[in-house]
Amino acid sequence: MKLGVDVGSTTAKVVLLNESGAIIFSRYIRHKARIRSCIQSLMQEVFDTFGDIPLQFAITGSAGMGIAEQLHFMFVQEVIASSEVVQSVFPDTQTLIDIGGEDAKLIFFEQGKVPDIRMNGSCAGGTGAFIDQIAALLNIPVEKLNEVAQGSTQIYPIASRCGVFAKTDVQNLISRKIPLADIAASAFHSIALQTINSLARGIDIAPKIMCVGGPLTFIPALQKAFFSVLALPQSDFIFPEHGEFFPAWGAALCAKDASEIMLSELLESLQKTSEKITTSRLEPLFADNAEFEHWKQNRSIIEIPHVKISQETAEVFVGIDSGSTTTKILFLTTDGSICASFYGTNKGKPVETVMQGLQECCEQLQVENIRVLRSCVTGYGEDLIRSAFSVDEGVVETIAHTTASLKILPNVSFILDIGGQDMKAMFLKDGFIQNIEINEACSSGCGSFLQSFAETLSYTPADFGNIACTAPNPCDLGSRCTVFMNSQVKQSLREGAEVSEIAAGLAYSVIKNALFKVLRINNMDVLGDAIMVQGGTFKNHSVFRAMQKLTGKPIYMSNVPELMGAFGAAYYAKEQYAITPEPTQMLDLTNLNAALVYDTKQIICKGCTNNCVVTRFLFHKSKIYYSGNKCEKIFSSKGSVTEYGENLYAYKYDLLFQRDLLPVITPRNIKIGIPRILGIYANFPFWNTLFTHIGCTVVLSDESNYKMFEKGQGTIMADNICFPAKLAHGHVINLVEKQVDRIFYPIVIYEEDEHADAHNSYNCPIVSSYSEVLESSISLEKRNQIPIDKPVITFKDETALKKNCWAYVKNLGVSRYIFSKAFKKALREQKNYREQYRLKGFRILERAKLDNKPIIMLAARPYHTDPLIHQKTSDILTELGASVITEEIVTHIDGFDLTEYLHIPQWNYPNRILKAAQWVINNTDYDVHFVQMNSFGCGPDSFICDEIKEMFEHTHASYTFIRVDEINSTGSMRLRLRSLVENIKIYTRTVQENVKIKRTPPFTINDTHKQIIAPFFTEFHSPFISPAFQLMGYRIESLPVSDTRSVELGLQYANNEICYPATLIVGDIIKALQSGKYDVDNTVVIMSQTGGQCRASNYLALIKKAVLHAGFENVPVISLATAEGMANEQPGFKVAWKKILKIALTGMVFGDILSRMHYATIVREKTPGATKILT
Repeated sequence: MKLGVDVGSTTAKVVLLNESGAIIFSRYIRHKARIRSCIQSLMQEVFDTFGDIPLQFAITGSAGMGIAEQLHFMFVQEVIASSEVVQSVFPDTQTLIDIGGEDAKLIFFEQGKVPDIRMNGSCAGGTGAFIDQIAALLNIPVEKLNEVAQGSTQIYPIASRCGVFAKTDVQNLISRKIPLADIAASAFHSIALQTINSLARGIDIAPKIMCVGGPLTFIPALQKAFFSVLALPQSDFIFPEHGEFFPAWGAALCAKDASEIMLSELLESLQKTSEKITTSRLEPLFADNAEFEHWKQNRSIIEIPHVKISQETAEVFVGIDSGSTTTKILFLTTDGSICASFYGTNKGKPVETVMQGLQECCEQLQVENIRVLRSCVTGYGEDLIRSAFSVDEGVVETIAHTTASLKILPNVSFILDIGGQDMKAMFLKDGFIQNIEINEACSSGCGSFLQSFAETLSYTPADFGNIACTAPNPCDLGSRCTVFMNSQVKQSLREGAEVSEIAAGLAYSVIKNALFKVLRINNMDVLGDAIMVQGGTFKNHSVFRAMQKLTGKPIYMSNVPELMGAFGAAYYAKEQYAITPEPTQMLDLTNLNAALVYDTKQIICKGCTNNCVVTRFLFHKSKIYYSGNKCEKIFSSKGSVTEYGENLYAYKYDLLFQRDLLPVITPRNIKIGIPRILGIYANFPFWNTLFTHIGCTVVLSDESNYKMFEKGQGTIMADNICFPAKLAHGHVINLVEKQVDRIFYPIVIYEEDEHADAHNSYNCPIVSSYSEVLESSISLEKRNQIPIDKPVITFKDETALKKNCWAYVKNLGVSRYIFSKAFKKALREQKNYREQYRLKGFRILERAKLDNKPIIMLAARPYHTDPLIHQKTSDILTELGASVITEEIVTHIDGFDLTEYLHIPQWNYPNRILKAAQWVINNTDYDVHFVQMNSFGCGPDSFICDEIKEMFEHTHASYTFIRVDEINSTGSMRLRLRSLVENIKIYTRTVQENVKIKRTPPFTINDTHKQIIAPFFTEFHSPFISPAFQLMGYRIESLPVSDTRSVELGLQYANNEICYPATLIVGDIIKALQSGKYDVDNTVVIMSQTGGQCRASNYLALIKKAVLHAGFENVPVISLATAEGMANEQPGFKVAWKKILKIALTGMVFGDILSRMHYATIVREKTPGATKILT
């Protein structure tokens, strides 16, 4: 017999085959991280059923590898195992879709070829764990989620590519009172999209399609979603019997190559104690239990007084915090004491939870009459709760939490609030907010992060926190997101870590995530000395202690950290009542059931191409709440009407594309399709004028919408590319549907040289060359044989531009005379467009100044003009009463120096943003606030955003950084922008000129004697570096290979958006300088430097920033470069290329030969270590 075991991320499965290969026994259970004992129980059940039988055994699964390594069992990679079943039992299958607990697989089968295997990475987005999370959020048992989804009538976008990102989307939908059926169905729809588009990467999914894994086996609504997304009939799908057991089944089939073993021997092996590994551990939170007990008695807890009302009538201020996962309510007396409070989970029903909370608070008071003087609500559900209960005031969360802190700690310098789904940080100076940071849609490192792990390991959150404080060797789990960290936790369990050590490691991770990943803090002094923590997460002793240890500063907390949002809301109500003591409009506390009575009406919004299905809720015949709208431009739930500001982005979009697209001269019967993508947002007036004036018809792709994006998703080749690039695929398919003759998207390497002191005017590589990707990923068959024209173009030089354009249009049968006239008109039209646009921008500035409106410069790339790409950020700001301008209106203004920055100013559009930032800081005519918008995955922005932030930190001007991508997170974005606008209203700005970026010292002739350290490159090339430089008189040492400490320091001192090799290099250098091995006053860092569009040209700036932030201000950083314009300030460093070139090239070639020999040998190695000796 053959036995196969699949130990996945959340479940364990076992399959026993008889001699003929038939399944005679199978089991499927959740292991709850107790992996070995779970396998033992499964094996015992086999033993009890069949006795002590001889069998061949193999194990598979993400958690099975550790068991196989420890006990020397045969291990089969799970994808190979699943493929074995398909090829052996279901040979007609063309595609296999397998969705497991935390992984997803797509396998393409073709006769005579090796299966093409695609798997997700470490992230569990779009898998069984994701479904569990959605069910928990909706307070629906997983087994009932399918039934609920069957009643859906509308699909909403949900970010299935990351489970924790999706929670934000789902919470927004819940707070907007979207029906649970629609949310459940939308989650299943997003899983289908995620699986197909992120794994197929342009490959057609052909029937027959086999669907396996627990979710696809047991959830018909998920099956239905795949039918819909793939647009294929159910008959093209196979849902086999035992589909949930495929990897275990495959392991059993592969066990034919394993040695035979008695089942009793197998059980005995599983009972052996595994060796405990204690590497990668952290300092314990407490030395011993005595220190823990002393700490509990002496930590800085600020008491907010609680009182019991003795009068017959209680006069109270009501504060409600309707949060992402919980509701908090607090009754405040007239003297500012707490007299009643409530804390409860929403369970997908925010209105009912608030009603329950208010009733419980009334019961706590035990008085005959309760008179509400004023009420206020904050949090995710603010608009809904305000309408349902006629609450008097609404206040943004950040202001509520700041108000609460200032009342109990007037000199507070930094507030960190970690809730269930979100994290907010406020930096204060003299009682005013200087900066606000909010986690970017992702809930990693928040309360739900710890709660999910506690429940997985069968602990309550409170017990989980307490045992963490007793851990002798906390696991170092890093600062990654929830689902990424699952694999790290499982690895620790395999290494024998105690649950307490994992719990302590997770507590450290929560704070590391907040400080280093979200806030990117590398110097704790920026937090000040009066740090206040809030949120229920800090009731966990281990998290509070981790905050103390990682900051090295005293930490303050109230006795009710989980209620601080409600406390701040109540105090806000108290302050408003003092200003205008009018009677409350809130529902009578004896008639709260009225909040559940409302009329509904569905409306299709025609305000834009989204065509949102909006539901109007009418409460009490007067209070209106709108649900389903992505913005509030047409339908607003706000009680009071704010006078909108002006929106330059909307004006720019219309000015760009509202043009005559028909031929101006005799038509040539050629339809040129131009997609609204990437660089087209910069130069469309030029291209449209050129083509229409040579007789062509221009056909624009439609305005961007989510359905268009979904149409193109199947051809996207890389999931980590930025959203503007992903969206381009849908636009090309849209033009194919319009039956154009040609699709035009040029390769524009250089844009117009707008900045005299810039090193270059490059486009980013994606904007420049994405036509190549579009051509290769969208096949000619899918394009109906329509060619994609991609001439190489430069806007840097007019003569070259004319030459490039003529080389293209002459192939369309155009005479040089007609072309020359059209070219001149195109140049003039492009210039007119920019002048008209700038003029409008300054008119908006003047009107906003006269009307005393907040002015926001929303600095971004040209393609962020697309409303879908920028997620209507500009609309949100104008709805909040601010006027919005862009960075482009100040590009013509001189007097700003781009060479002051550490990085090389070589990309044209980032250069605009840098110049605009300097203008905002230094202009004295307008009070402008700077918001930088960035798309996830943008390489160049990972360099400039840190420098811009640092520059603003040394001024009194405000800076906000927001990220956008395909995830529809308008709720969290609105929170951040509303916080900004509210803060502007109470903010007094003073101008500070001549802000200078701190720089590393130059390398002079007096530094030639110093020790130079170079990062590790490869084990085959690094040994040649030192001898080569010794020939020129320099002492250089290559650093050792990177380790986990390198990763940790790299993440701490470098932007999280940079590539992993750059993270390692930064970490290696900082680790070396901190090691004590080198005299830092006599040490120099060297790094090779490339040129061109690639961000690698700016790694030198990355290292300089890290060296400065780590406190090594006297360490020069020098460049080894040959490209013109890449040279660093290093007059004392001269490379004698003639002297070492031959030696260097010989060393490189020899290193390459050693590398090829090593990798060709190691896969054939019989004696471990023999290859290393050889090479």
